[in-house]
Amino acid sequence: IFRGGFLSVPHGQLEAASMLGYSRLQIVTKIELPQMRALITPPITNQMISLVKDSALLSMLTIADLTKAATQMANETFVFAEPFLAIAVLYWLLNASVAHAGGIIENKARAYQ
Repeated sequence: IFRGGFLSVPHGQLEAASMLGYSRLQIVTKIELPQMRALITPPITNQMISLVKDSALLSMLTIADLTKAATQMANETFVFAEPFLAIAVLYWLLNASVAHAGGIIENKARAYQ
């Protein structure tokens, strides 16, 4: 994702900044990062949501997470609907908040351009 963002900046802009005497750090912070921020925000947001969803799948491999805790609670109390409904709501809230934060960052990045 980041490599694609860096490659999306036109090479002519980098050459122009170099000819104006900008250092490599100045080129990255003043030219490349502002332009690529709007481009990389949606894929990074999608990647974060995918990681949250995949963490539920990891519970099948005995990695402790919310789903494994709900399974243990259901096995001990013989109540299955409530723990898994609570876990579903928690995952939904977590994904919705990540998507909302990504949208805010994307809107700010697009307004900056």
